[in-house]
Amino acid sequence: MKTLIAAIGLCLLVVPSSHSQENSSEPPAVGYIQLVNGVALKAPTYLSFGKLKMMGGKPMPPGGISGMLGMIAGPYDFEISNADCDPPKLTGTVEIEDGKTFAQIFYIESKTDKEGKMTHHLRSSTLTKQHEHTEPKLSLVSLSEEPLIQVEVGKNAYQLNSRYATEVPVAFDDELTIKQSGRVLDEITISTPAHYMAFFYDRSDGKGQEVVHIFNKKIVYEPLREDKDRENKETTE
Repeated sequence: MKTLIAAIGLCLLVVPSSHSQENSSEPPAVGYIQLVNGVALKAPTYLSFGKLKMMGGKPMPPGGISGMLGMIAGPYDFEISNADCDPPKLTGTVEIEDGKTFAQIFYIESKTDKEGKMTHHLRSSTLTKQHEHTEPKLSLVSLSEEPLIQVEVGKNAYQLNSRYATEVPVAFDDELTIKQSGRVLDEITISTPAHYMAFFYDRSDGKGQEVVHIFNKKIVYEPLREDKDRENKETTE
């Protein structure tokens, strides 16, 4: 299933609360960020970034992505909430830097206690590493709680390790179909010299995964690490 949501337009310029209006005649320092929702639980997910409420404050569907947000350089607070998680809210801060492009990935970690009860925890990671891509590249990234998942891209099968990227060779004008157990998840056309990233997340019914993809000319994928997540704050409010 392919869910692409331009929650905010490409040309929107957002100002952090700490931004001063002095020296307004000078062009502002601007960076860009795209938000990806890999949370798929029965309860709805709500997401805000700075003063922006994604989807106008309505639930952001699993696999939903924002448009590319143009942001005045500076710190921005985010908040994601889902009542099926414990705690139900995660907050954090992203520092937008001049001329750089970022992606913010939201997902869950699930843990089972000694009594067999499963709890879900909201997690977030910011992709910040920069590289100017001159050739197309495709990375498959599993956000699943399963240690290994199997998917097919074109005629080839791949095993994906959770939280790590598997690179798939691609060329310009490739038209790729992504499947799992014969079920079509997504279709990607390689049309620009960019880094295409397909994120696989668990379905809310437990029957395999869904996928959402983004592409960016500067971002490099780095494994999502728990030490980054600990910088964020889980709240029960």
